[in-house]
Amino acid sequence: MLTQIFTHTPVWVWVLLAALIALGLSQVRDREVSLKRVTILPLVMIAFSATSVMQNAGKHPSVVLVWLIACAVTAMLVLRSQLDSKTHYQASSGMLSIAGSWVPMFLILTIFIGKFALAVFSKVQPEVAQSLNFTTASALFFGALSGVFLGRAARLWKLVASAKSPILVQAA
Repeated sequence: MLTQIFTHTPVWVWVLLAALIALGLSQVRDREVSLKRVTILPLVMIAFSATSVMQNAGKHPSVVLVWLIACAVTAMLVLRSQLDSKTHYQASSGMLSIAGSWVPMFLILTIFIGKFALAVFSKVQPEVAQSLNFTTASALFFGALSGVFLGRAARLWKLVASAKSPILVQAA
């Protein structure tokens, strides 16, 4: 059965996986990037994650709310965590110096594997894949992963905002 799954997977899926791996590897090394650029990956991965929930919501559109709540709660938790000491904003150049991390690679691959498994499971067991329990669990899973991306980006936005307006940070 595993052989059938892999041989029946369209080529574009493997190309997408290769591109996602390359994207994840680019996050491993220390780098300087604009705030706009560090916003793109989270937005793309949140959209990639959300499509799984939207496609699988079927008879249970309320699971979209579950996804949103999981995303928001996880983002708030991640936002409270500290940035790496190597990460800082250079106001003169408008660039962020970001410490390399394997976390984006892990998140990217987890979302990809989750979407792949969901697609396979939906073909093999469509009645289970469309049940309220299953769609709720997948919404929680994808929402939490999206929340990590959102929270990590929000920490950088907060860093830039604090550098541009130190008075606002002191008041908070």
